Amino acid sequence: MATLEQTNQTQFSAEQPFFESPVGLPQDEVVAKPVVPFFKRRKTILSIIAITTVVLLVVLFGVNYIIERNRRLHTPPEVSIATPTPEPTNSLVEAVEQLRLELKQADPTQQQLQVPALDMTIRLDEKSR
Repeated sequence: MATLEQTNQTQFSAEQPFFESPVGLPQDEVVAKPVVPFFKRRKTILSIIAITTVVLLVVLFGVNYIIERNRRLHTPPEVSIATPTPEPTNSLVEAVEQLRLELKQADPTQQQLQVPALDMTIRLDEKSR
């Protein structure tokens, strides 16, 4: 490099060595990482778990679809209506049924009541003469 006493720049450029190989930087020794087996790598394990989960979900959805389709294809079972069993008849049951019938007939919301006859001669106020 030029010193401060040197003012001629062309002389400095002429003194520079041309086509010399530069001295390289000292190299650090590269420590070789130990080789980890493929199935013990973290990314490999996570990807295997993710792929397995997706495949299982697809299989479950497929099985569910097949089951639902088979349910829809089958004819529905016939609905049978059971005949009512006759109740035992005794005097107590007949009395209860008779009372229920009378109560149903006496229901004021179902009865049509007649308006009583009006007497038009009755007055509340005295008639002035």
